[in-house]
Amino acid sequence: MSLNLNSQEEKIIRKYILRKSNEDHTRILEDIKDNEIQMVILKMHLYIEKELNEFIKEFFEKPDLLLNDMKLSFIAKLKILHALDDDIIDKPLYNAILKINNVRNSLAHTLNYEFTEDEFKKLHDTLEKDLKRGYKLEIEIETILKENLTHHDQGRTLLIGIWLALKTKVLMACIRKKVLAGKYELEYAKSIHEIIKNASESAE
Repeated sequence: MSLNLNSQEEKIIRKYILRKSNEDHTRILEDIKDNEIQMVILKMHLYIEKELNEFIKEFFEKPDLLLNDMKLSFIAKLKILHALDDDIIDKPLYNAILKINNVRNSLAHTLNYEFTEDEFKKLHDTLEKDLKRGYKLEIEIETILKENLTHHDQGRTLLIGIWLALKTKVLMACIRKKVLAGKYELEYAKSIHEIIKNASESAE
C-alpha cells in the first residue's frame, strides 16, 4: 500500500529505520558475541519472536488475547502475520523464519545437536535475492576481519540478517500504520469541516 510520501518524509523515515535497526543490531551483536552457535540459534529465535510480538501489538486491537490468554506458539504467530498481508511478512521471509524455527526445535529436542553445513545451506537456500545480497556483503566484510570462516560463523551472520529483515519490516509497518492513520484523520477533519460549512451556508 503506497503512503504517497514526499521526498523529505521518505528521507526522515529511512534515517529513523536505519538508526533504530542499528541500535538493536549493536545490542544483539554484543549479546551473542561469545556464544556457541547452539546458543546463538536459541537467542536469535527469541529475538525474532520478540519482533513477531511487536507486530501483533501494533496490528491487533486486543493483542493480550493472543499473546497472554491464548498463549500463541511461535509458529501460530508467524502464520497469523503472514496471512494478514505480504507487506508484513512476505513468503520468502516467512520461509526463512520457518526454517529457523525448525532448526531451533531440532536443537531443543535432540541430544548433542550439531548445526551442520547441510543445515546452514538449507537455511541459506530459503533466502530471496535481496537477503542473499545483503548476506554476501556481510560475509565479504567478515572475511577481511577473520580468515577461514566456518559454517557456524556464516550461520550466525545469516541468522542476524534474517532478524534484521524482520526488524525493518516491523518498523516500516508501524510507520505506515501511523502515517495512514494521520492522513485518514486529516481527511476526516476536512470532511467534517466541509459538512459544517455547507450546513451553515444552507441555513443562511
